[in-house]
Amino acid sequence: MPAPHEPNARIQVLARALHRDIQQELLPVYALIMPFGLVREVGYGRVIASRFTFFATMGLELLATEIEEPFGTDRNDLPLDDLADRIATDTRHILTAAPEAAGPPPAN
Repeated sequence: MPAPHEPNARIQVLARALHRDIQQELLPVYALIMPFGLVREVGYGRVIASRFTFFATMGLELLATEIEEPFGTDRNDLPLDDLADRIATDTRHILTAAPEAAGPPPAN
């Protein structure tokens, strides 16, 4: 019988993923439309300033998203397979070359 908290954990993971998707799709729409509703109160200068602020903030958000998960198969992810192959090759080379370089074992 599964633990009672297990379905809740799955629901929370799904809710976080859904929230992230909604945030990434609706936040740009809101940030691009909202300043025009404030033109009468603050003027067009604030609309332009809010655009620069929005693009800077979204740029940082996209950068953070890329840095958050470096392990994957995207073009800019870490090449873990290549690193593992290189470590295996170097380790194999060290282990096969070690007895020859060390010479005979010391006599006791």
